Amino acid sequence: MQVGGLCPSSPHPCCGYKCVDRAIRVLPWKIKGYHFDQDKRENLGEIYEIVVQSIDRGIPVSTGEEEDDVIIGYQMDERNAPGTNKQA
Repeated sequence: MQVGGLCPSSPHPCCGYKCVDRAIRVLPWKIKGYHFDQDKRENLGEIYEIVVQSIDRGIPVSTGEEEDDVIIGYQMDERNAPGTNKQA
């Protein structure tokens, strides 16, 4: 989809002017990438735990490939408690 001849994703750091590499270099954290296959869902529990541990340390999590999100917190309940590897 384009609006007025411009792609709405053009300001995304991985599209248009690619500034993601420089942005990562200035972060005060080590960056580690994980791949999650939406169809297989094999490592969902592992990635869930990594996200929870990062948030608990006060470090936000960037997620996404084409359109990104930043995870800054989570809501804990009995179905999604850290350490259970259970997902509702």
